Amino acid sequence: MPNPLKSIVVAMSIGLLASSCQTSVPTEKQPELTFSHLTPLEVNVASVEIKNAYKATPGVKHVEDRFPTSPAKALARWLADRIKPVGGPNSGKLRLVITDASIIETALKQDKSIKGTFTNQQTHSYDMVVGARAEILGYNGAERAYSTAKAMRTFTTPGNLSLNEREKIWFHATEKLMAGFNEEMEANMRQYLSSYLK
Repeated sequence: MPNPLKSIVVAMSIGLLASSCQTSVPTEKQPELTFSHLTPLEVNVASVEIKNAYKATPGVKHVEDRFPTSPAKALARWLADRIKPVGGPNSGKLRLVITDASIIETALKQDKSIKGTFTNQQTHSYDMVVGARAEILGYNGAERAYSTAKAMRTFTTPGNLSLNEREKIWFHATEKLMAGFNEEMEANMRQYLSSYLK
């Protein structure tokens, strides 16, 4: 004969499991970081390539890979969207060398007093740096000209953020960082690589 008490316990367990599944917050996908809304820079080269020469600093907490779009990926997208090769087959290439693509996370000292307990304190700071060198190389690989750009951004986050809220802040910080890089690199290319721009 079935045990009614056992049936009730099983039914309650299933109900609790179902309700716990329903209350989980789905991960929100962040928008794609692109530069396709900007007019491409037409460069008198046959092709473009990217080289990552960035090396993480030992002894500090690097968190580039935790961001929705890492600085290195953002630079690769910048190259694809902003540089349009329009030269002949022997006109050489533009190589974008990544010199910095770091995000360092630092835990902030917390106020342990009664006041601090009831305050939404900032718990982490982030130092973001992105830098690159745009090199014009001849068909034989010799460097003809170059231009550089670098952008930095620092911000903090409170401790009461959900994963979605944190990633949204990270995405917008990367977006602003790359906007600064884009502005500086375009200005420098127009100054130092003007003879290669259409």
